[in-house]
Amino acid sequence: MEAAHRVNHAVESTIKLMSLNLAHARKDGWHQMFMRPATIRANLDAVAQLLRRETPDVLALQEADSHSLWSSRFHHVKHLTEQAGMPHLAHGKHAGWLGLRCDTALLSRLPLDNPVSHAFEAGPLTLPKGMLVCTLGWPESGGRQVDIASLHLDCLRKAARRRQAGEIVDRIANRNRPLVLAGDFNCHLGNEEATLPYLFEELNLRAYRPDAGNLSTFPSRGKRLDWILVSPEIEFTGYRTLPDVVSDHRAIIATLRLAE
Repeated sequence: MEAAHRVNHAVESTIKLMSLNLAHARKDGWHQMFMRPATIRANLDAVAQLLRRETPDVLALQEADSHSLWSSRFHHVKHLTEQAGMPHLAHGKHAGWLGLRCDTALLSRLPLDNPVSHAFEAGPLTLPKGMLVCTLGWPESGGRQVDIASLHLDCLRKAARRRQAGEIVDRIANRNRPLVLAGDFNCHLGNEEATLPYLFEELNLRAYRPDAGNLSTFPSRGKRLDWILVSPEIEFTGYRTLPDVVSDHRAIIATLRLAE
């Protein structure tokens, strides 16, 4: 009976976290500006169907639009919360240039507290990207809290990503809670890219099988650009890259356990 009790406690203490670059709801199309509103909604409904199938507790989104000029001018994230039955929403608005959006969001079945949105310093040729951080009470843990962030780094320049990683450290290092960073880092390990190693070192984070060659999330380049990084207090008990084509990125999903 005691062994069975320990197994049940482990199951109750896990959170299933999904991360997805929503690609402005264009699926794998060329650009959302040239799609009909009905197509945009159908693409979002396919994401909602995926969420109902996988039932994540928390969803980290990137390129998640509100009312944007280039993606049919309706709130994509609220549409997903309604269609997928995820009642808690925090939205980080990082770009508003000429009515265009390139935002992050967190959707959750658990309450999200103290949302903080941070827009990274803008660079040439790309819209400002950023990070959204919320605090979440871990279930069945006696009131312990963790910080969960959805982030999106620059897609063009290593130097910009490294600078943005510095901004992340400045914003998060002193929050003094276990941390989960999830999102589109737009980089993989190797090729003299310093961003991930810097975050590993400065925030004491780790990834699931960081050197694995079979976890590509961006099929057109065969690269692992999307990551979930966790503090030492958090354990991976499961991790998958989903095959569903709902974006030009593939969703990743991790089951996480808070160590006792």
